[in-house]
Amino acid sequence: MNLSHPVVTAAIAASLAWSMAAVAQTAARPEVKVGNTWTYQFTGPGFSRTEVHTATEALASGGYRYTIDDKAQGGAAAITGDKAEAKERGMRVSADLNPMLRDPLNAGKLQEFTRLQWPLEPGKSWSFLNNGASDPFTWEVKAGGWESVTVPAGTFKALKLSLTRSGGRSTGSEEAWYSPEAKAMVKRLTHYSSTERRNAIDNTNIELTSYKVD
Repeated sequence: MNLSHPVVTAAIAASLAWSMAAVAQTAARPEVKVGNTWTYQFTGPGFSRTEVHTATEALASGGYRYTIDDKAQGGAAAITGDKAEAKERGMRVSADLNPMLRDPLNAGKLQEFTRLQWPLEPGKSWSFLNNGASDPFTWEVKAGGWESVTVPAGTFKALKLSLTRSGGRSTGSEEAWYSPEAKAMVKRLTHYSSTERRNAIDNTNIELTSYKVD
């Protein structure tokens, strides 16, 4: 075959371009380093809160320990019972960078909230179970397409994820946008309806306001 023929050359170039575009649409698990930080602004009905998430320790499991500095404002105390002064708390994340949450049905154990499953790519879907206060919930996750998302921290190319919760005594949903550049979610919209929590927070908007990653 004569690879110098214009038609063949064009076909190869088109194939390579398509392959490169396909690769560009896939997001691999990022490398997080101790000291990386992300600041988020939470706003919802009657409350506002700022959280600074800092990776403080790499764990042998491949996950990380994060410190979260939490500053409540506005009517947050009425909703969460928290005082308005700054607080600090810890959080573990898995090797896949998902939060490890307390399991209410198994004392002393944690459960992974599998919002992320690598590699990320448009059209990918998965599901996972999490225990609620009395029953397990089923979460369905669907990756949509890449979108341009503008938040206080800047404009990012981000993959949209849609999450839907069913089962148990309540329903819920989230829309989240993951940015490879920020190595984190840059925006989340959450909606929860709960009969288990007296002061359930619905329709919360969470946006990245600043970050520092290596």
